[in-house]
Amino acid sequence: MRTASCAIRAVLLLGILCAAGPAYGSDMAQKVREMLETKDIQRMCDISNELSEIVGPNDLPALAQCLNQAKKGQNVAILLNLMETAGEEKALPYFRAALAHKVFEVKGYAAAKLAGTGDISWAKEFLKAIADPAQDPMDRRFLILPFSHPQVMRQQNYELLERLVDVADRLLKANPPDPGADGLVELIIQVCSRARRSRLSQFFRHVLETGGPRAKSAAASALVQLGDPAGLDWILDAYKSGAKNDNDLLMDLYSLWGMRGKKMIDLLSLVLKQSSNHYLVLMAVRLLGESRDPGVIGLLKERIADKNEEIAHAALKALGCCGEESLIPFWKEGLGSKDLLVRVRAASQLLALDQPESLPVLLEVMKDRTAAPDARSEAVLALSAKVSLDLVEPLMAGLEDTEAKVRKSCWAVLEKVFRAFFPYRGPAVFDTAPEEFNPRAGGGMPGQKPARDVTQEMIKALRDFWKTRK
Repeated sequence: MRTASCAIRAVLLLGILCAAGPAYGSDMAQKVREMLETKDIQRMCDISNELSEIVGPNDLPALAQCLNQAKKGQNVAILLNLMETAGEEKALPYFRAALAHKVFEVKGYAAAKLAGTGDISWAKEFLKAIADPAQDPMDRRFLILPFSHPQVMRQQNYELLERLVDVADRLLKANPPDPGADGLVELIIQVCSRARRSRLSQFFRHVLETGGPRAKSAAASALVQLGDPAGLDWILDAYKSGAKNDNDLLMDLYSLWGMRGKKMIDLLSLVLKQSSNHYLVLMAVRLLGESRDPGVIGLLKERIADKNEEIAHAALKALGCCGEESLIPFWKEGLGSKDLLVRVRAASQLLALDQPESLPVLLEVMKDRTAAPDARSEAVLALSAKVSLDLVEPLMAGLEDTEAKVRKSCWAVLEKVFRAFFPYRGPAVFDTAPEEFNPRAGGGMPGQKPARDVTQEMIKALRDFWKTRK
């Protein structure tokens, strides 16, 4: 369907240009100009990518007329992008004129374009309109968006953001209550939290006490980003009481990544206990591993038997982050698992804990070309925990593997081994390897042979170097 749509658009544009004749450049072809004059906004939006290639400064008046007639719900952002493409600085007067447009969506997007140039002359009027309960809440949301423009943040307009916070405070205190206050305050908090200003913490805490459900949730997330424990406390209490559902919490967990401590573990434990949301449980398991707290070992062990294979494997990986010697018997038991990935991860953890019996298991998986490439690659990378010249021969053999993922993994571990043992006179091949073997490389230099020939040359260079060092 998408291919057919693209084909139709291409044929439409080709027909327009052919009808216009060969002479078009900085100005649009006559037929395209006629299309603009019809002010068929939807049609323009449909072929906006093509139009962006041929619009020029002379088309700004026609585009501005289309913008003037834009209605609520139409994709005015595309029109403004076309105007910016057509005239760059010459489009600025049209953007300023659009601030007086009756459709708030147009006003908001035009202000965002101006914000990109450092022009915030629209801010005072917008702040007043956002606080006006007579205006439609959805319309007012469009007026908040320009304040989030990166250029506004780079200019460090903290005073401007604090004035926006004052508006949010007035919305919360409005009497009679403003029907759009909850959603508007939520959006204002999301905008202001990007500035990461500790001075905003007091306001966010105030919202936790006086705001609506959406505003409170946004304030809690903002406090988490600022490192304020009040945010996590509220999220935990809200999830316990049911005021925050699984989907809401999933979004919060992204901002909670890296946080540790008892409250965090309590929240994640609660998720494992009561949630049936696959993605939320998976995220909780991964975060428990990131905590590296021995106290979570029991929770993670329970999830190893999870019916969902992805969660079970994530629990195994998370357990490995705990790095406890007390887990050695558990990992040794895992060496006998029927699940190949379980065996690989168990052997990987044992090798990291200096248990030599795990090495043959990893080498066996690496050589088994009937095994899944992901498991074989993981087995190879696990060998990097033991930097030993004894690994060179099997890893050299792995460079000839049929799976690119395995070859790259072997190359990565060989590089670590050689750089460790020959730090000053190691093989230069690691710095010139093609992208097929070296993920850090950006590609071959002009004049190099095709990748397969280079690959064989690199392998030969590495073998020749190794022969001189045996």
